[in-house]
Amino acid sequence: NLDEGKYKGLTPFLDSLMEKSLVYQFGIAHGRKSIDAIPATMFGIPSMRVSYVISHYGTNKMLGLGSILQERGYSTSFFHGAPNGSMGFNSIAKLAGFSDYYGLDEFEDSGMFEGDLFDGTWGIWDEEFMQYMAAEMDNIPEPFAVSFFSLSSHHPFVIPDHYQEKFKPGPMRGNYTTQYADFALEKFFESVKTKSWFDNTLFIIVADHATTTYHKEYQNDVGNYRIPIILHKPDGSLTALKTDIAQQADVFPTILDALDIDIDYFGFGHSLLDENAPRFAVSYVSGKYKLIQDNWVLHFDGRKTIAFYNLKQDPLLNNNLAQEDNELVQSTRQRMDALIKAYLQQYNNRM
Repeated sequence: NLDEGKYKGLTPFLDSLMEKSLVYQFGIAHGRKSIDAIPATMFGIPSMRVSYVISHYGTNKMLGLGSILQERGYSTSFFHGAPNGSMGFNSIAKLAGFSDYYGLDEFEDSGMFEGDLFDGTWGIWDEEFMQYMAAEMDNIPEPFAVSFFSLSSHHPFVIPDHYQEKFKPGPMRGNYTTQYADFALEKFFESVKTKSWFDNTLFIIVADHATTTYHKEYQNDVGNYRIPIILHKPDGSLTALKTDIAQQADVFPTILDALDIDIDYFGFGHSLLDENAPRFAVSYVSGKYKLIQDNWVLHFDGRKTIAFYNLKQDPLLNNNLAQEDNELVQSTRQRMDALIKAYLQQYNNRM
């Protein structure tokens, strides 16, 4: 619906995958940093005010996704093409129970590729590192849980020299790298679709955070946090476009639900496979908490509601309804005001 219906996407492979996947139109990130995403997806714990891993809660002993799966016989591995230790990913992956870590060191030791494949800033180009991951997965005992954190679609938005003519230009520098990331993902799926484990695998694609924006629909406190959240099963049994709210913390309980793992756990998300679960998203934006539920957006400063919007009628968030003399608006605002207070109280007390 962008550009009056004339928008042409930059991710043809991902688009084709989404047609056969469970897709959330309003996927919401909890933060704007990469280090906010892993605690959310691996523990169900969002960042509030400061990133969880550097908060005074960061040393809490938590039950992570990898630990739960290891107890049930899964091999757990984490792949990231940056230098080992970058952003502390190897430490937090281990904390989450991912026992094996594959970074730049392991990639270079493998000798799978010749030449310099470092992108000059972050690490190994996505295409080659994902092909390395596809090969290594053949050596991981089944059943396995593998997490991959990509890096190419990031500032300074560069792509390999030999692809400079392959992708089309656009209004933003990131257009090239978005296309390249999609291309790398397509090549990965081509490499693994013949594997014996492929048809029996749940693929979850979720962004760590949003990036710079071009369309005005994304230049507000909701759009700046919107991300893809996609669940794909090769047999097509998960196929729907949902207009519900989904958040990164929902990934953790969703995986447990998909694997029929019945266990008590602590987290702030709900399974996306549970049609009766509540749907909302919470994040911290520029000194205020944001709660999105149904078609409503509430901004809370820690003491009181300071803004309230109807997302469906006002997608650009121009019309603050906090003082609107309307019974439906005010009853909804009061309900959401109580929810965000309870959420923050539970977060601080339990953490």
